[in-house]
Amino acid sequence: MAVLKSGGKSVLFYNHYVVQPPEPLEEWSSDPFRLVRRDGLLIARGVADNKGNIVARLATIDVLHEILGEVPLTIKFIVGGWRRKVH
Repeated sequence: MAVLKSGGKSVLFYNHYVVQPPEPLEEWSSDPFRLVRRDGLLIARGVADNKGNIVARLATIDVLHEILGEVPLTIKFIVGGWRRKVH
């Protein structure tokens, strides 16, 4: 957990940084951990699962801090994940 304290009111963000469970693999058309090209598109279904949301929230806090000098909230982050075997 990470906490940025600046104000009386609080906001809590929960994120995870891992891919949703890939099993059952036979129901997917690509490996969740490999980049593939399909119909001229790059597909990597495991790369964005909640990672973009984490970065967007951190960037927003950075901009607010830059504009206001201080974020007028107490901001708490809980970011979870789990390990998986690498092939």
